[in-house]
Amino acid sequence: SFFSANNIADYSAATNPTTKYDGNENVMSGYLMGVYEIDSVLKIIGGFRNELTSIKINSSRYNNVTKVVTPISDEKRYNSFLPSLQLKYSPLSKVNIRAAYTKTLSRANLPDLSPSEIVDVTGGQARITRGNPGLKPTYSNNFDLIGELFLDNIGQITEH
Repeated sequence: SFFSANNIADYSAATNPTTKYDGNENVMSGYLMGVYEIDSVLKIIGGFRNELTSIKINSSRYNNVTKVVTPISDEKRYNSFLPSLQLKYSPLSKVNIRAAYTKTLSRANLPDLSPSEIVDVTGGQARITRGNPGLKPTYSNNFDLIGELFLDNIGQITEH
């Protein structure tokens, strides 16, 4: 064919094994919470969530010099301790004012963690796309002040 006669390889997504990956993410978690009533209008609500995450991703890498595709994989495990603390003040039966602290996390998507490298030369100019198995979860510390007004028969109004 024209392509093989001119030493042009087909790197399209349909035929390129480096565009495919197999990933698995497992999260084991537990949550513990406690409520302490200081008096009839003030409560302290505290807790924590602990998550143990393990990720394994398998893919392939193409060596442009040797023209060989080799399997590659990446594994990682990490633990996340996520505490929370809330003060709930209820000055009236249908009014709550809350002050809260929470620690949360956001994980990278599995395709972003893939250790593969995709080389696409079908558009005339080579385009290289790489995953980044070194991405780590992002943690945030959140502080909120929330007002709640409960209405008869129609729900509630909440302001953050």
